[in-house]
Order: sequence, then structure tokens, then C-alpha cells
Amino acid sequence: MSWLLNFDKMLPGILRVLLRGAGQVVFCGNAATGLCVLMALYVGGIITGLAATIGLISSTVTAYALKFCKEDIEAGLYGFNGVLAGSLSINISRTYAPVLALHRTCIHAIGRPMDRSDKGVEDV
Repeated sequence: MSWLLNFDKMLPGILRVLLRGAGQVVFCGNAATGLCVLMALYVGGIITGLAATIGLISSTVTAYALKFCKEDIEAGLYGFNGVLAGSLSINISRTYAPVLALHRTCIHAIGRPMDRSDKGVEDV
């Protein structure tokens, strides 16, 4: 099992961070685990794998851009959510996009009359 630690150490920095983020999907902050997760997503569907990879990259880059804790970024704690959101968004958009649009419209229509900020009511 020491080859797993060697695999994690021999990767370049950004690739290691990205793969650790993918590994966090199954609660393992190891690059080899992340590679297995991404390979499984690509086997499940090329489009799903690409969407998960785009989500992984964008969430990690966003964490760097917003200057979050570097140790947390390097542990992959900001990458797993991008993997999950990317793989979900590509699959849910085909089926439920009209339902989500209707849901947001209804929530907005219900919430608008309840918004008292434009009626001159001051906070106490």
C-alpha cells in the first residue's frame, strides 16, 4: 500500500490537489482515490465525467481566487462539492430543467409579496 503514498507525492501540485478533491467525494483525501472516482465517472458517461472535471477545476480555482485556507485547499476540501455539483447538473438538467424553472418562478412569486423592504417598513 505504500505505492499509494508514493503516487500521491509524485504528482505535480495542482494535479494532486484536484485528485485529492475528487477523492474527498468518498471521504478519502488521496490522489489515487480521486483518480478512481474520476475514472468511475468517465466510465459511467463521458459527459458526466467531463462535467465533474469542470466542476472540480472551477471549485478549486474559486477557492484559490477567494484566498481560502491553503491547507484546506490542498487537502481537497473544496473540490468534492464541484465534482458532485458538476455531475449532478449535467444529469438533472436534461430531465428536470422545466420543473426547476417553474419551481423558481413560483418561489419568486410567493416571496415577492412577503418582501417588505420596498414598502418603507423600517427594521426595529
